[in-house]
Amino acid sequence: MENILEREAVSDLLHLLSVQHKQIGWKKRCLYTNGVDQNVLEIKFYQQTDNHQIGRIAYDADNGAVLQMMYRGDFVKKPGHIVDILLDVINMEKSSRC
Repeated sequence: MENILEREAVSDLLHLLSVQHKQIGWKKRCLYTNGVDQNVLEIKFYQQTDNHQIGRIAYDADNGAVLQMMYRGDFVKKPGHIVDILLDVINMEKSSRC
């Protein structure tokens, strides 16, 4: 199961992203679970104005490993840890506003 600190860090980073970039929304859901030891969560990012999906991250809730990611047209397979990836997304959005 996703540890509490990691789960809070993911929630805090998603909140920070939506506060700093009000045009971006997100939804998080369980994509798959075997009921024992495997849980895959999905975060979808979308434009608030037209609900256009701009990104998707699927990650293992038990260890935070990102299984698949697409953001603003860039597709990366197994890019790293969910917290690191969310920090990269926040930085990407900051640099695109400059």
